[in-house]
Amino acid sequence: MSHKQRSTAFNIITTLITKFTLLFGGFFVSILLARLLGPEGKGIITAVFVFPLLMVSLADMGIRQATAYYVGKGEHKLSEIISSIAFLWIITSASSILIVLVYFLLGPSDQYAWIILLVALASIPIKLIEQYAKGIMLGKNRISTINISQLLRLAANILSVLLLVWLFDLGVLGAALVQIIMALTIAIYYLIKVTNYHKIKFKPVSPLPKLLFMRGFGFAAALFIINLNYKIDIMILDRLVSAEEIGLYSVGVNFAELLWQIPSAVGMVLFAKSTTSKNQVDAVERSTAILRLVLPIMVISSIFIAVFAPYVIRILYGIDFIESGNILRILLPGICFITVSKILHPDLAGRGYPLFALRVFILTLLINILLNFLFIPTYGVNGAAFASTISYIVSGIGFGYVYSRKERIPMSNIFIIKRSDISRVKGIILKKVS
Repeated sequence: MSHKQRSTAFNIITTLITKFTLLFGGFFVSILLARLLGPEGKGIITAVFVFPLLMVSLADMGIRQATAYYVGKGEHKLSEIISSIAFLWIITSASSILIVLVYFLLGPSDQYAWIILLVALASIPIKLIEQYAKGIMLGKNRISTINISQLLRLAANILSVLLLVWLFDLGVLGAALVQIIMALTIAIYYLIKVTNYHKIKFKPVSPLPKLLFMRGFGFAAALFIINLNYKIDIMILDRLVSAEEIGLYSVGVNFAELLWQIPSAVGMVLFAKSTTSKNQVDAVERSTAILRLVLPIMVISSIFIAVFAPYVIRILYGIDFIESGNILRILLPGICFITVSKILHPDLAGRGYPLFALRVFILTLLINILLNFLFIPTYGVNGAAFASTISYIVSGIGFGYVYSRKERIPMSNIFIIKRSDISRVKGIILKKVS
């Protein structure tokens, strides 16, 4: 095995370990919050933060990925990139806060306390610091730094929930403040790491802001559509059902999304590798081979979860959340299929083609919106789950088809595991054992 292969394998393994640590830690926090807040309180937090978090992905403007691209290519001084990013952070933070404020005024401001909404607003610029700084770390291939930041987030999450929601009994307000504490912890960590490279100056260096924006627009458009497809159900539910029902739905969604830790970890590493990849053929082979190995794991895990999770939800979350088990079961097929785009899209984006399959994401978003409005009035939160899983299945198959056409490979190279894949895994295991 070459040094590059060992490096990729090491980054994937360490990232998977981190993701699984986050999985179980996040699982614990989810149970704790659900027990402390109940379905209604859990629903309020989910509904209030869904649009601000969506705006963070849009306000990012793809600058995180564009930064990783330019840092990885080494065509510009790192100090100039950092200064330009800091300048763009001011603009995107101010504009995104204004947009979310207008959304709150037109929407949920009469349903939820303004102090909760203000906390959600305040979290936006802090979260953007993480987004932009992560781009620098991805470009430098500092996967370990990103993994450590995720572990810090988990620690801050657990400690602040125990302190604010449980010990001080601040309820929904405490849960909202937890988001600020987590964001601040990660922002401070990343600022320390970035300043180790260069002092931060809020000064644009021409033509970098324009280059970052133009390159990032493609990343931003694709990422925003993808995230909107994941969150649009909550936004529609907020208008059609009670906060308690949203709370039930969010537990099912959060449980299902734990499976996403696997393709998300792989996708992040592949994006970092693809930004510095000089050989397109190697990048395609690497990504498709990993996808073929991950898909069976996702399917087997989904079957296991479908059988046992409803009982686990009842035991851990309580009888109030029993309906979340049905939501989880409905979502699992879609979660498996969306793995395709979660692994292959970072590969394309890292090689400079973030918009290549945008039409697939737009189509699946439109399907999701249409089905939500058709299903929710009749089937409630289960209808939202059906809408999501159908759109995810279409997204996975559609993205696989578009990717195969672009790279001129058969669909079987994407979806069907090969003997060579198994032999490769056996070889790695035997080498580690020996």
